[in-house]
Amino acid sequence: MAAIGKGILIALVAEVGGKLVASSDVGQRTPEYPEHNHVGILGIAISKNARGVRLGNALIESLLELSRTAGLKVIILDTLATNAAARRLYEKVGFVEVGKIPKAIHRDGAYIELIRFAIEI
Repeated sequence: MAAIGKGILIALVAEVGGKLVASSDVGQRTPEYPEHNHVGILGIAISKNARGVRLGNALIESLLELSRTAGLKVIILDTLATNAAARRLYEKVGFVEVGKIPKAIHRDGAYIELIRFAIEI
């Protein structure tokens, strides 16, 4: 809440029947360094039972518009290389793959690559 009040975080949630089904935000990359103030980092989580109904698309598009209004110019995000649905969504709304981080996640005895996406808004 403090970050929202300071204007360095934009947050959106979605509820269905009074239950939280999605949470998303864009925060300034490094608010303590003014040369980075134009860059935001997007995070999004949608419960499994709320996927496939374009909720992610609506949240991301809303976050991008709010970020643009807030003066951000570039939004970045990371996703697991194994998350094909998320990758398709990000590309659909205009994000471009800009890099890969090998072995960034270690889960269940295996390493997973992270894919970094970015969009200029």
